[in-house]
Amino acid sequence: MDDRKADGFEGKVLELMPSGMYRVELMDLRQVLGHLAGATKRSFVRLRVGDRVEMEISPHDAGRGRITKLLGQRI
Repeated sequence: MDDRKADGFEGKVLELMPSGMYRVELMDLRQVLGHLAGATKRSFVRLRVGDRVEMEISPHDAGRGRITKLLGQRI
């Protein structure tokens, strides 16, 4: 079992990128690359620019993460 834990952050989708990647701006104005988590992808969630999302940031690379939840649409 790994004792490292991914942190959850709220952000806004800035850009849709190839291969299912998204550029997300977090609330602290950091920009990270993210992809949809498996359960979210299986639910056929479609993200658009401006959608609010919840992300887990990778403990290995602070510039990448996994989108775990769609919070709201178009701020």
